[in-house]
Amino acid sequence: MEYKKKENKEPGPILLLGRFGFDGDHLERSGLFEYINRGSKIKSVNYPNLDITFMTAHSSKGLGYDDVIIVNGKNETYGFPSKIEDDPVLVFVIRGDRSMDYAEERRLFYVAMTRTKNRVFFIAPEQNPSEFLLELKRDYKNVVLHGDWNEEEASGRPKKACPLCGYPMQLKYKKAYCLRLYICTNEPEVCSFMTNDLRGDKLSIQKCDKCRDGYLVVKQRRDSGFFLGCTNYKPNGTGCNKAINKKTFYDQMGYEIEKSEALYAEKPVEGQQEPKQKASKKQVIVTASAKQSTADRALKDDFIEINLAEDIRPVMYGNYELNHLLFIVVKALQNISKVRYYGVTVLAEVLKGIDSRKIVENKLDKLPEFGALQDMPYETIKAVIEWMITEHLILKTKGKYPVLHSTYEGLHYSEMITKGKLHKLKKYLEDVVVG
Repeated sequence: MEYKKKENKEPGPILLLGRFGFDGDHLERSGLFEYINRGSKIKSVNYPNLDITFMTAHSSKGLGYDDVIIVNGKNETYGFPSKIEDDPVLVFVIRGDRSMDYAEERRLFYVAMTRTKNRVFFIAPEQNPSEFLLELKRDYKNVVLHGDWNEEEASGRPKKACPLCGYPMQLKYKKAYCLRLYICTNEPEVCSFMTNDLRGDKLSIQKCDKCRDGYLVVKQRRDSGFFLGCTNYKPNGTGCNKAINKKTFYDQMGYEIEKSEALYAEKPVEGQQEPKQKASKKQVIVTASAKQSTADRALKDDFIEINLAEDIRPVMYGNYELNHLLFIVVKALQNISKVRYYGVTVLAEVLKGIDSRKIVENKLDKLPEFGALQDMPYETIKAVIEWMITEHLILKTKGKYPVLHSTYEGLHYSEMITKGKLHKLKKYLEDVVVG
């Protein structure tokens, strides 16, 4: 939008490209977009009038758009290039081409880049950008970087060689662990090393001897040290807090610690505090254009003040004025979403004033809307929320564990609500709750 404003142009059709189809679902879970899977249309909550289409790079061949935004430019397994070993789709097209690293991924990346004659935006994490983006920035002068990424860390990523025997490591999904793991290709009788993170050096996954059904996997401290922590760990203390620091593990296995590792190896893991990544949440935009711009920030979920519709005559349902009732619900959802995205149950519990453990631990009982509808039956509150979902005042995501997001209509409640909709809600409650 900043670029178009500087050029005195109206934005045209925009193509959002992902490496995988689930990138569209990830956009929706951010709370900034609404993804309509069947039609490949995606709607920006903050800019609802933009014409945005989402598709995978595979699907975009032969198409053309005014501007292209390529997301997920990270140096990870499901980034771009994809690091999946033996990708079932690529098996049919690579046909043994090993002339350069990620040969088919490069062709796919080229397809994605050339869907426009105007400008291409790439979105990537600062601490772990795609190898392809690093090459573009290094080799082409018309590429502009907005942000400050760490090229040394990306270029110094761990080699896929077993730290114990030197055999190649293979990235595979293991059903027994429900994890994607680096597994040594040597004979299991000789070397059975496997890990979820090669940066942990010789730290190897093992069964947790405390909770029995968990696994000790490689995790990272805030200070960049690595340790083994149980997969059943929970920050609230209700899970398994079993943890082993590197020195203890190395002593058990008879390994020697390198001098460069000694600084972090002996530090205890207090209560197995969940380590936080040092990587910044900031995003960078790599722009394939000769023109500079001040658009050096990613889209932010800016706070929008939700207002009550004041010029609508009251529509009552029992003792509740429905205009005010809906206003309370959209405000509650907005405040809950500042903490985390939750489903229908949590929103209903906050409105009802139920101080469940989840509510208290996340301090949702401190929200101004907590208990605002305490006199309304719990099932009626849930019915109101479900109606708001059907009327698009609230978005309910797809998937096994759906959560709620604010929509453009919900954030602009005072402009979108009408007396007709309030009467529609009243009839719905009378039919559903009473009936």
